[in-house]
Amino acid sequence: MNRIFTTLVALMVLGISAYAGVTIDAKKLVTIEPAKKTATLFANTELANAKVLTFDNSFAKSAFSGGNSNTITFTNFPISKTELGTVNVTRVNRPVIDGSTKIYSTGPNGTRKEIKCPDLVAYKGTIAGQPNSTVFMSYSDAGMYSAIYKEDGSSSHIAPNISNETALQGKLILTSTDDKPVKFDCMLDHVDDFNRYTGVNFNAQYKRVSLQADALKELSIIIETDRYVWNAFKSQDKIIAYVFSVMGMVNTVYEKEINCIINISDFNIHDNDNPDPYTALSSGGTLRELLPEFAKFWSNNFSSLNRSFAFLMSGPVNGSGLLVVGIAYRNTLCDKTDKGGYGITGLRMNAKLPTINYHNDYVTTAHEMGHIFGSLHTHDCFWSPPLDTCVSKVGASAIGDACTSLSPRKNPGSIMSYCDLVGVSPRYTFLPPVAGVVRDGLDKAPCAKEPTQPVIGLFNPYGGFDLTITSGTSIDIGWTSARVSKVNVEYSTDAGSSWNSIATEVAATAGKQVWTVPIISSTKALVRVYDSSNPIVGDTSLGTFTIAATTLNLTYPLGGERLGRKDREVLSWNSTQVQKYNLQYSLTGAEPWTNIATNLTTTTYTWTLPDVEAANVKVRVIDASNSSLVSESGTFAIGTPTLKLLEPTQGQTLYADKIYEIKWESDFIKNIKINLSLNSGATYPINNIITSSVDATSKLYYWKIPASKQSKTARIKITSLSNNDTPLSSEQTMDFEIAAPTSVVQKEFEKSFSISALSPNPVSEVFTLNVNNNSNQPQTLEIGLVDNSGKYVMIGEKLSMNGLNTFEFNIHDFVQGAYTLIIKKGSASLSTPLNILR
Repeated sequence: MNRIFTTLVALMVLGISAYAGVTIDAKKLVTIEPAKKTATLFANTELANAKVLTFDNSFAKSAFSGGNSNTITFTNFPISKTELGTVNVTRVNRPVIDGSTKIYSTGPNGTRKEIKCPDLVAYKGTIAGQPNSTVFMSYSDAGMYSAIYKEDGSSSHIAPNISNETALQGKLILTSTDDKPVKFDCMLDHVDDFNRYTGVNFNAQYKRVSLQADALKELSIIIETDRYVWNAFKSQDKIIAYVFSVMGMVNTVYEKEINCIINISDFNIHDNDNPDPYTALSSGGTLRELLPEFAKFWSNNFSSLNRSFAFLMSGPVNGSGLLVVGIAYRNTLCDKTDKGGYGITGLRMNAKLPTINYHNDYVTTAHEMGHIFGSLHTHDCFWSPPLDTCVSKVGASAIGDACTSLSPRKNPGSIMSYCDLVGVSPRYTFLPPVAGVVRDGLDKAPCAKEPTQPVIGLFNPYGGFDLTITSGTSIDIGWTSARVSKVNVEYSTDAGSSWNSIATEVAATAGKQVWTVPIISSTKALVRVYDSSNPIVGDTSLGTFTIAATTLNLTYPLGGERLGRKDREVLSWNSTQVQKYNLQYSLTGAEPWTNIATNLTTTTYTWTLPDVEAANVKVRVIDASNSSLVSESGTFAIGTPTLKLLEPTQGQTLYADKIYEIKWESDFIKNIKINLSLNSGATYPINNIITSSVDATSKLYYWKIPASKQSKTARIKITSLSNNDTPLSSEQTMDFEIAAPTSVVQKEFEKSFSISALSPNPVSEVFTLNVNNNSNQPQTLEIGLVDNSGKYVMIGEKLSMNGLNTFEFNIHDFVQGAYTLIIKKGSASLSTPLNILR
């Protein structure tokens, strides 16, 4: 029995506890060494900018292989050469190499000796805060591999050192795709049967309804490695670990986008004692010559072995100025003839690197497998139009199966593209049309079967996308399964540290479970589905997603307002996760409610109030899709507006440059403006506006009369600013006088009192005022502040003794701004500027 199966049994014994999430500081696992220590190690290689990681293998074994956790959060994990981040990963419970895989040391004549498999474990997930990212990790005693794809399209990779460099022994090497660009040709247009099945144009038959509509299928494949791979690793365990990591990363995209599980049923390793039988490369050929040799050998010697296709991992060979790193016969799933299901990836062992080119190897393998499933390149005319224009069929770098004759243009690329030829690192994804063709090839393949082992694949919510689910709504949790009777469904709000039940003992064949999302908020939500009788068989969302609690809050009116009949008021509210709104009002504060507007998409609405009088009016805003989500105002009144000017009185004399009170009484009016006329009310020019808006309910405005506004025929008019067609006004019918800025009373006051100091100014909380009293008797003074709108607030009454008086004031409750400090006694006053600054 293979040792990996022992690990799985241990996990089964742990049962549900194995699902508990753990958090691990990745600095205990890997640390980036200083650049100055490693700069010379990569000189004159393609890894001039790579980083060396110190790797604690004993810690890794306890973290990865102890069966302690199904979900791990790594903090301080190197997600690029310059960044540490948090990654959330979940154990892959159906790895490409499992207890059913047979691994052999294979000789040139086909004799095979079974060898045991090392312990292997794989995890997949995302970078925290980047739901569209991808993280894959695999571990064995041979080391750790990791692929990290960030949301911005950049990627980084971690792989063990395989060189003899003393300073690198036991180390890992961190690279980015820009460290080792490679231009390669997979030579599809050179294989003998290139034109097989190419007479079909892409059409709707390849368009998939959804991943949910596809049955979960499994393919058993054969992997073989040759002498070039052995010469690079010189260890069976290291070769097994590397193939496990490459095919594990391949499996992530086939499972995610094709709903297909790849299982390696046979794994054949050639070493120095058991060399491979192939001569094409050693005699100067390329993978083009190696492919038919490999296919014929397997067709003649192992036609009875069950397989969907056989795949050779070898070494790449330069051809036509390009690096030939892969080749395969197209549309050949399940075909065991010598032009059937065979492909090759040329692992970049001939490159002078101290590590494996992990990124290129799994991308190339996924690419060549795409051909075996039936896909052509994305630059091919088959797609009508082509899906990218990175290569052309003319020019010095012409590609035979390119569609366009124009100059190549850069494109983000994908797995089946050649966009690397123009310096682009293609995205690790099949485009939707390509995935449709690949899945079509799988559906037509007679050897594609229901998985042989119990398996569950969760496809909604899958994670790894920028997914937000609104609390209080219902979604279908969807899965595919094989050989499972009943499942439990659970959710987590803390990235897997704890779990809550959604449903138990659900028939696995149902394929879905309705979940009414609770009224909670979380940015670390996960869903999992697992076998009720065997918790290790299950699947968890690939990445965390957000549960956003729905909120709805009416912000105006709040209640207590007194609003005028037929006024136009702007109702306002805020919300989260609400798309459309209904507005209603009640004249009694209860039923019945009358619609104001429905299906609004904005968060404000101008409402013309009804022409009624009512004391207990309410307004409410409702989620149009969820009538239980409501925000309601307090009671307010609607009535007939009234407005009357009280002061200054007619016939009164006021003095310029001094402050006076303007008073009025009003009801059912929110704001007024105050105008001044200097010609008995004949005109109220704009430049005589005292204030353009003041709160009508304050009923008081402090007016400092400008020295230029002197007149014996002055009048004041106040006007409602209510939003209706007939604003209400009140004005004086007789004149008052604005006299020159002197008076006996004022002169006496200025002779008796003076401000000698005010500090600090600007002030934050507390200031000190020094006032000189020269009147030879105690006097009570009123001290207040006037803001820019003319509003006066008294801050204290102080008894002033003869001589210097020091008063202290705390203005904590005043907002920041420019004020005028006023000292008053009767109609006389002194003033000085005061600034509040925080």
